[in-house]
Amino acid sequence: MKKLNRFWKVMLIVLALTTTGVFGILSWHLYQKLYGHSNYTENYSRGLEKIFYRNGTVRVINTQTLRYTTPKLDWIANYDQDDSLTVFCYKCKRGYMSLYDGKIAIPAHYQSAWMFSEGLGAVIKDNQLGFINYAGKEVIPFKFPINPVPATKIDFVFKKGFCTMVNSKGKHGLINKKGEWVIQPEYDYIRNPEHGYRVVLKNKKAGLLDSLLRVALPFEYDAITIAEDGLIVARDGMQKKLSFDGRTVITPFVYDKANNIYYNSGKVNKKGEDIQIISDYLVFNINNKMGLLDKNGKVVIKARFDDISALANDLFSCKLGDFNIMLNAKGEVTK
Repeated sequence: MKKLNRFWKVMLIVLALTTTGVFGILSWHLYQKLYGHSNYTENYSRGLEKIFYRNGTVRVINTQTLRYTTPKLDWIANYDQDDSLTVFCYKCKRGYMSLYDGKIAIPAHYQSAWMFSEGLGAVIKDNQLGFINYAGKEVIPFKFPINPVPATKIDFVFKKGFCTMVNSKGKHGLINKKGEWVIQPEYDYIRNPEHGYRVVLKNKKAGLLDSLLRVALPFEYDAITIAEDGLIVARDGMQKKLSFDGRTVITPFVYDKANNIYYNSGKVNKKGEDIQIISDYLVFNINNKMGLLDKNGKVVIKARFDDISALANDLFSCKLGDFNIMLNAKGEVTK
């Protein structure tokens, strides 16, 4: 009887150990499925790799030391090659991580954060926007409002010593590195400079500021695009290219794109499908509006319409908002 008791005791111990082992293995697999890393890594920067986990988090490992340099983070932003810091999010707060060693350089204290530019990084704290330096020290006080017009995206970066900023009414201006207004916030939008110029919108019209923040082109254009070799200006359904002096015309007429247009022949093919005939005219686009060119490239209808469709070779239905009008190939209204 003693041997039997001893046997069952051993069996109970074995059963308990087996059960514990199986439970442990199942628990480990469940943990890995929910929280473990997915074996997906990505080269990041200067000997750093990002490891992505199944629960959506990410952390950084130094490939030289094979040590993790961060806890599991919500996300880590991409970066430009010239950056030394990048933005990360941890428990819904933003901070900055070093791209040299992967360590946390500025803890996650902020509601939002933007990439550094010219030594300053824009951050939001207590619903106010300010700027800090690489040491995390406040340089421009937290006195600016969060952008009240999200549709007008601002990246809050300094270019040539100035940064686009918004006031409480959603109007845009420029500040210097002291946080002072150098261009008062009275514009609808101010773009970052290209080739020394900034496109500025006011009352739905575009103008241009030069590198000294003087008005280079008046606010009378529907759109202004800064190209590599000049300024493309659109006004009243037409568009031309100017030199950077804002006066010399390089190309008297340019459009964004042009496409063939087709009209219904009134006949069907063997499959019962309408047979379409290509028109002698082309639809062209300027600043998201449509116009019409003849086969010689002459403008017969300016780019003022939201849509143009051909009813015949020389008759067109032109849509503007909720209204449609019919124009002939001379641009004349017809019934």
